[in-house]
Amino acid sequence: MKPWRYLNNYGKLIVVCCCINLYMAVTLALNGDWSCILSTIAAIVCGLATYSKKCIYHDASDINNNNE
Repeated sequence: MKPWRYLNNYGKLIVVCCCINLYMAVTLALNGDWSCILSTIAAIVCGLATYSKKCIYHDASDINNNNE
């Protein structure tokens, strides 16, 4: 996962969803439910999604540097 300080609001929401999925995966695993695997996969996908350009905070200097 990207560090919290580099994420915009959408990225921070994705991190919160990742943490919720991890919590649910552990809870399901402790109860012996095999659906914990699905929740773990969802948490992995959410964690990797934070590397998307949609989730990273861009300030004005980043935008100007990309346009040059």
